[in-house]
Amino acid sequence: MIFTYQIFFSWRANLDVENDLYLGVIERFYMQTDIGVIIFVATGYKDLILYFKKYLNNTIIYIFKAISILLLLFWQGKNFDLCNFSNTSVVTDYAKLVMDTIPHNSTIFTHGDLSATTIPYLQLCENYRPDLKIIDMELMTYNWSVPRLKNTIKSLEFPAEQWHLRDTETTFTLNRFLKVNIFEKETTPGVYVCIGAHQEEISYQKSFFLLPIGVCHQFYPKDNDISLVSYIQKYGYLYDSWPYSYDSKFDPKSWEYIANRIIWDAKINAAIFLFNFASTSKHNEMKEKGYYSSWKIYNHHIKKYERKQPFPVFWMKNYALASFWLYRQGHVEVDGINLILESIQYFQSYLNTEEGRRDKEFYNISNLVKSLKANL
Repeated sequence: MIFTYQIFFSWRANLDVENDLYLGVIERFYMQTDIGVIIFVATGYKDLILYFKKYLNNTIIYIFKAISILLLLFWQGKNFDLCNFSNTSVVTDYAKLVMDTIPHNSTIFTHGDLSATTIPYLQLCENYRPDLKIIDMELMTYNWSVPRLKNTIKSLEFPAEQWHLRDTETTFTLNRFLKVNIFEKETTPGVYVCIGAHQEEISYQKSFFLLPIGVCHQFYPKDNDISLVSYIQKYGYLYDSWPYSYDSKFDPKSWEYIANRIIWDAKINAAIFLFNFASTSKHNEMKEKGYYSSWKIYNHHIKKYERKQPFPVFWMKNYALASFWLYRQGHVEVDGINLILESIQYFQSYLNTEEGRRDKEFYNISNLVKSLKANL
């Protein structure tokens, strides 16, 4: 029965066991089958004791019980370090850092297991940031969820009874919710999503885009202008105080490992946004500001960590691209030769990594490096 359950769950979950995170998810569901094993073992142990009492003397029974207790203590001691999380605060630190980046009285949609559990826990159990309005996106698909939210979060307006991919009399899309609460209710603070929006729910893209705020994103109206100076000051250098190194020895299957990697990846989310902003801008002045600001953020993080500790490999590729495009833009505040040298150096460093060698653009990057060297 236990084996059948495990096979059925693995089939229904359909998770890639070569991915450490998904393997960890599957292993955590072993707890359910472990309960069955414990019940069978406990029942068998009880029957064995009754058998001993019937056919053996008390001395043998006491010896058997003592051996059983010693085995349990030995096994518990052997696995204690794997199960002891009393001194580990990575996930808590992650959630607090994420919540601290969100402005007062804002609304947060949680998406994904990590955010949907840690952020509500801190607010409900530890009364951390009680001003925030936290909504689990996945739960809004159930017909009982929105009516309850209407009673508990009265400052928000829910335009129907259930979140759905289509607008009807009884269902509403994310775009409709945002328009009602941001456009029609001008006093409503920002609405954010952590981590990432629902992949199938893209209705918001008609009126909003996702503005990176560290790990989270703000649903930002497309018609509103962005103050790049203000954005960079607030969010360009988030998470500099994060105390855990990129190569911290966390189990790759643990939430500690995932939380740490998410924070490290998010350090340069603003730089990625500014680079894309510059690439799509039609105004030369905004292009130059975007490329320069993106390059400056990459430069800050790269130079801060490269001689002290490892950092995500893709930073090198992104920084090299930012240097190249800033050079092409002809920015006067940074020497063009230095930009070419930086671009060559970090492209080459990236190509020498395992991730770089697997990159589909490996040969294009190699040819670009040759072209840059020819310009020196």
